[in-house]
Amino acid sequence: MLSPEPASPADRANPRSRAAGDLVAGAVCALVLVAYAGSCSGLIFSGPLNRFVGQGMVSALISTVLTILVLSRWSSYRLSLGGPDSNSSAILAITTAAIAGTVLGESGPDAESLLPTLLMWVAASALGCGLILLLIGKRRWGRCVRFMPYPVMGGFLAGTGYLLVVGSFKMLTGVGLGSGARAGLAAVPPVAWITALATGLILTVLMRWMRRSLAIPTIMVAAAAFFFLGLFASHESVAQARVQGLLMDPVRMGDWLHAFNFPYRAVRWDLILRHWNDFAVMTLVVIITCLLNATSIDLATSHDVDIDRELRATGLANVLSGLAGGMVAVNSFNRTLLSQQAGAASPWAARCCAALIVLLMVAVPGATSFIPRAVLTGLILYLGLSLLLTWLWDARRTMLPSDLAIVGAIVVIVAVSGIVAGVFLGLLIACLNFVFTFSRSPAVKYAFTGVTRRSNVERTTAELHCLQEGGAAIKGFVLQGHLFFGTASSVLDEIRRVLGDARFVVLDLWLVRGLDSSSAMAFAKIRKLVLERQAHLVIVGAAPGLLERLRHANFDLRAEPIRVFPDLDHGLEWCEDQLIAVFRPEPAMGAAFGATAPSGTAAILARYLVPRSLRAGEKAISHGESSEALYLVDQGQVSIYLRSDAGPAGALVWRARTYGPGTVVGEMGLYSGEPRSADVVADVDTVLLVLTRERLEALEREEPAAAAHFHRQVVTTLSLRLQAANNQIRLLL
Repeated sequence: MLSPEPASPADRANPRSRAAGDLVAGAVCALVLVAYAGSCSGLIFSGPLNRFVGQGMVSALISTVLTILVLSRWSSYRLSLGGPDSNSSAILAITTAAIAGTVLGESGPDAESLLPTLLMWVAASALGCGLILLLIGKRRWGRCVRFMPYPVMGGFLAGTGYLLVVGSFKMLTGVGLGSGARAGLAAVPPVAWITALATGLILTVLMRWMRRSLAIPTIMVAAAAFFFLGLFASHESVAQARVQGLLMDPVRMGDWLHAFNFPYRAVRWDLILRHWNDFAVMTLVVIITCLLNATSIDLATSHDVDIDRELRATGLANVLSGLAGGMVAVNSFNRTLLSQQAGAASPWAARCCAALIVLLMVAVPGATSFIPRAVLTGLILYLGLSLLLTWLWDARRTMLPSDLAIVGAIVVIVAVSGIVAGVFLGLLIACLNFVFTFSRSPAVKYAFTGVTRRSNVERTTAELHCLQEGGAAIKGFVLQGHLFFGTASSVLDEIRRVLGDARFVVLDLWLVRGLDSSSAMAFAKIRKLVLERQAHLVIVGAAPGLLERLRHANFDLRAEPIRVFPDLDHGLEWCEDQLIAVFRPEPAMGAAFGATAPSGTAAILARYLVPRSLRAGEKAISHGESSEALYLVDQGQVSIYLRSDAGPAGALVWRARTYGPGTVVGEMGLYSGEPRSADVVADVDTVLLVLTRERLEALEREEPAAAAHFHRQVVTTLSLRLQAANNQIRLLL
């Protein structure tokens, strides 16, 4: 359900000045909104449908009043104005012309079904569009509209601008651009086409220079005055001008058709259903227009506009308009800005505007018969030119050339094949451009070998030498983005190029966000290639959804030579273990200190070490405790786990390092004296050899040569760890 937006402090301050500002703004906006309603109805009912402009004017004004009242209560910016819009009206005009052409061709100009079918199409479009907008807003899908490709949005609006320019010509001459255009223009009195052209061009230039919405009513009043002066100068009377169709028809409230008095039996429902694609395109354009207008209002007023709330409010307005016989309406940035600049201080400005429009419709319906059609035609021409200039000229400063080319292509398609083809082909072009651009992005973020990237398992000197010599047999690739046919094939080509004598091919999918069925085919080719080389394919870091996607595409993750691990660290650990498995393990003391030690050093050090047994899961070191000893892993395995400051007390986040037999842990704390910064936990049943601070001092006093060798080995170990860390950092840069 919709709930009214709370009134702002400005709505409650200075009641007298606020009331005066609201009244002035309401009067100014009423003039402009009546002109917009007249121009939209004239655009929709142009050419051979000119005789129905009066009924179209009633429909447009009803829609305007209802939209203003709904937005003033339920919009997220309560000064918003709206009503029939040139974008949607351009599409309505195309469809009404098509429906009219069919009816007139089958039944002649006096067909009883012509006007009811046209008005039903207009009202049903508003009702259907309103229901869709309500659904999108209620489900909070408005943010999804932002994923519409920006060039496609620009192309839609630029294409609409072209339709408005063509529609303005048809409003003026009664014929479209074609073989009869010159004859149609020649039949128009000079005062009419000069007024229309001058109004459109002056508004276009002036609004780009001044950018003040108050210029619109000023220019329109001046254009109307120029028209009547020209009319009198040519010795034409107002009555003669009305007979020639140079002035609007009066509002005929007696012709108002709505849901409760509509002649449903006279409606050609088959023609309405036949144009469902036009309705779909119009709805899409309305959604885009609402999004752009809401965003523009947000930027211009510094007010936080809720797009989903705007869609719900606009949807409700359209549902009511459809039931009342009105036409499609949207919120309007230009009209809202005009109201604000004219002095609107509260929603009552919009309500005053609606009241004045109702007063015009009921009390002085003939007043609209003094509005020159040429002025409204000039307004439509201005709206079309402004859209074309915005999206074909101004956009060159913010769009890439390829995006601007898409906008231009959509305009050409709209001009040649119509708005429906422009919409669908524009989406197709944007999708192809996206695929082409995306395929050029590298799927391999970076590659590594077992020499440049190691697991977090601490190795002995002999094992490190083994990995240094044979680590090139581990070929790793960190993949990224979304994998599809083009990018997955590039991964295959990269692996084939560097595979060589690799024994392990590691694919890290941690940064992969999705893949399609063609990617599974590429993975199958990678597996075949690795199998031919008698190597192992190691897949790490894949989210459960990616693994399930591969299984669904018949890629067997249990087949040889595939191994799957939850992260890169565990995958590299397995590869390293396979490489060093051919070496006979040394005793822990010899592995740690015996490789370059003088004879008997290991036996001397053993006298100062105290064995300590741990069960799997038991802590050897706890975070925050004092550093009084270092530990040599004699049997088993321990790991360092870092804690999370944001998590619960004692929570372990990730494995930072793992130590096996012959490695030393805790030496940094022993030397620095700082409290322990992490937890050291036994992964399996483990035996540690403990060297306390007191025993180290005794070693230095009693066996200085062995102590010196011990310190050199610790420094060497730290240097190797630092070198490995630098290699990983260099790889990531």
